[in-house]
Amino acid sequence: MKTHHSASRPLPLALRIALTFGTLLLLCVLAGAIGLWQLHLVGSKLDAVVNDGNRNLALAQDLSQQVHIGVESFQSVIIISDKAAAEAAMQRGGAAHERFITQRKALLEAVSDQQTRGLVETIFAINDQRAEPAFGRFVQLSMTGQREEAGAWLATQLNPALSQLQAAIKALIDFQTARNQQLQQQSQRDSTRGRWLMAACFLACILFAGGAGYGLMRTMRKSLGGEPHDALQVAREIADGNLMVRVPVAGHDQASMMAAMREMRDKLIEVVGVVNHNAQAVAAASQEIAHGHHDLSERTEIQASSLQQTTASMGELSSKVRYTAEQSALACRLSEQAADATRSGREVVERVITQMQDIDTSSGKIVDIISVIEGLAFQTNILALNAAVEAARAGEQGRGFAVVATEVRTLAQRSAAASREIKQLILASVDSSAAASKLSREAGAAMQQVVQSIDRVSAVMNDISSANQEQSTGIGEVNQALIQLDDLTQKNAALVEEATAASIFLKDKASELKRSVLTFQLPLIV
Repeated sequence: MKTHHSASRPLPLALRIALTFGTLLLLCVLAGAIGLWQLHLVGSKLDAVVNDGNRNLALAQDLSQQVHIGVESFQSVIIISDKAAAEAAMQRGGAAHERFITQRKALLEAVSDQQTRGLVETIFAINDQRAEPAFGRFVQLSMTGQREEAGAWLATQLNPALSQLQAAIKALIDFQTARNQQLQQQSQRDSTRGRWLMAACFLACILFAGGAGYGLMRTMRKSLGGEPHDALQVAREIADGNLMVRVPVAGHDQASMMAAMREMRDKLIEVVGVVNHNAQAVAAASQEIAHGHHDLSERTEIQASSLQQTTASMGELSSKVRYTAEQSALACRLSEQAADATRSGREVVERVITQMQDIDTSSGKIVDIISVIEGLAFQTNILALNAAVEAARAGEQGRGFAVVATEVRTLAQRSAAASREIKQLILASVDSSAAASKLSREAGAAMQQVVQSIDRVSAVMNDISSANQEQSTGIGEVNQALIQLDDLTQKNAALVEEATAASIFLKDKASELKRSVLTFQLPLIV
């Protein structure tokens, strides 16, 4: 009985491994992409801090410094009494004013966001509306030598305007500093988030790899039904002919390779057991056939010897009959002798009849034996055919059995053919023996007539001569039949020898098959 596991076929192992490692590689690529994206965000924010923020902060600080230089220079112009020093201070203040104007343009070009631009525009508005007019008036008063008016203007107009301008610049510096700090903190947060995301991705990769590895291990173990080393060891033991090997199946999974190997071992045990039983039966049958052919050979030899004796007796009888015919003219004087000779001939004929009956009996026994041989050959052919079928089911492992079974079947067919030929020859011999028996009985009747004729020898000499002639003819026919029977018997003896050789060959092949089957180690219950 065959078992079929018709469940849905799982994915191939190579495809499952490829999918597992492909997913793992995809997770690693995803983790790397997330890390690169976070690094890009952090780099962008750092670029904003380093390039935009620091540049804007530097420009604002430079503006503040120029305003501070201008305030100090203008105060020095009022305080210093030396005209040359005052002019130098005025030049420093003018240079600071020119640089302020230059840096103002650079700051306006560098600003990109609206909030920073609003603070810059506030600085420009204060400068244009208060600081520039106050500075122009201060320069005009200073250049005309109106020091007191210039000092008063400095104290009441220019310094407050410059202070307001400095406050606006300080607001821009504070805003830019706070913004730079905010961008740095945001970069740190993005960096921390990126590290956590990368850590989470790597953890997911590790967990997936562990889970996938464990799943693959369980899948492979379930598919194998045990350890690969155990499967290899079991396969080697079965290949070496050890069918008593234990096949452990993990988890009792009947769809695993180990379960299939256990089923294969059980089938091999069954097949080899049947082949072993049949080989023993063939060996026993071939032994019996060999004994039967040996007995048949001996009986055939006895039959041949008997036929030779019968032929010799018939030759002697023929001589006597011829002598009787030659001496028929002297029948009157030798009638008594002729009567005695005739009675002797009758006895010989009776013995011939008896021998022919024995031959018929022996021939019947030979036919029975040949029938037994044919039956054994037919059974051997059936057993060899069954062994070949079982060997074919075993596949590669049963190829040697199939060759041996085919050879045994061939021998059985040859034995059956030889037996049929022997049977046909024996049946022909039986027919010939029956004819010879009939002729012998006719010869006996003729001898009886001779005896009766001798009693009337004086009156019927011509009848005696005629009877002697008929007797001689009948005995010649009997002699010829015996010669043919002897030839058939010799042929039967040759066929029996061939059948004996075939039975011995069959016996040897059966023994060889038995030795081949004994290569397998079977459990004691088989």
